[in-house]
Amino acid sequence: MTDENMARPFSGEIMAGGPRATSSRPSPAPDVIDAEYVTVDPVTGAVQQPAASAPGATASPGMDILRGEAERRRRERGGPLFWAGGLFMVAAAFWVSGGHALMARPQPAAPIVRTAAVPLRIAKVESRIERQGARAFLLVDGEVANDGAARAALSGLEISVAGKDGRTTRYFLGTSDRVLAPGERFAFSSRLDAPKDGVESVTVDFRKEGSL
Repeated sequence: MTDENMARPFSGEIMAGGPRATSSRPSPAPDVIDAEYVTVDPVTGAVQQPAASAPGATASPGMDILRGEAERRRRERGGPLFWAGGLFMVAAAFWVSGGHALMARPQPAAPIVRTAAVPLRIAKVESRIERQGARAFLLVDGEVANDGAARAALSGLEISVAGKDGRTTRYFLGTSDRVLAPGERFAFSSRLDAPKDGVESVTVDFRKEGSL
């Protein structure tokens, strides 16, 4: 057994004691002795050297700033998955807000402009004055012919009566959208109030859309 009263090896620093000066900054003592130490395994007696710090484990404070800047840029800059997810969210919002209806809706076809002349024509117009007591009436008779090779719809007729006083009165004659076959004729007749000062002229034409 090991005698507990025996002196044991000691490893460390030996410093000289003495009163410290409180008024001034202490200076390093000249009798300080630096000593190295080793660790002895109590079982095997093997000597273990102190583990050396890994090279590059501690970086200078200046390098910490650069490393922090690089890490912050790496966090701010998103990868391909981030941008793909953002584009997917935008597309989903567009689809839910009505994009599916816009994509599925068929585009209207361009209007077809028909430049072919209407094959209908006013073939004959006759007018005369007829008196019944103190009143005078204007009788207008005529025909509309279809000179084309296809069926045509007759929308309506417009009769313009110009009086000798310079006034013009327009009358509209309905045809119930009569459809005329090729070579067919449509006869019309109308009785109107004659101008008091007499009739200057009578004109019959096809009624135009929007005319009053």
